[in-house]
Amino acid sequence: MSDNNPITNLKDEEPLFAARLTPHRSLPRNGFVLLMLLIGGLTISTGLMFLAIGAWPIVAFLILDVTIVFLAFHLSYRSGRAYEEVTVTPDLLTIRRVSPWGRVSVDQLHPVWTRLKTAYDEEEERVLAIKLESKGKQVPVGAFMNPDDKESFANALGEVLARLKRGAPA
Repeated sequence: MSDNNPITNLKDEEPLFAARLTPHRSLPRNGFVLLMLLIGGLTISTGLMFLAIGAWPIVAFLILDVTIVFLAFHLSYRSGRAYEEVTVTPDLLTIRRVSPWGRVSVDQLHPVWTRLKTAYDEEEERVLAIKLESKGKQVPVGAFMNPDDKESFANALGEVLARLKRGAPA
């Protein structure tokens, strides 16, 4: 029995290159919990001291400080849920972006016609930005990555694209 659905009949080619790019977070979740417990404990002990000497308005500011620190980390971890997936097959280069809120956007380019461009800081010897360009369309990739990861990713993707342009198997 044959399936005539065009979506399921697409070539399920094995990708020549696949990468999932995620923002780096220097403090893991367990470290965050530990940090908040430490800050909370210090705030409670300091707050009790100020309450004992009658300086109760300072306690409100201490609570505000803890709340601001918590919210800052919460927003940072939320933004850390964003990611990009870059997949290359012989016929298609796909950049799939997922926002922290789960919104998905997809850009598709033909890998043979795609140029990888990097903005490079000569003075500090590091990659600042990566763009994929094809037929007048520019697609930025990995803006949230650190310079070393950008360079490593650009080198790996550039190598695959170059092999495809030469007609060599990637």
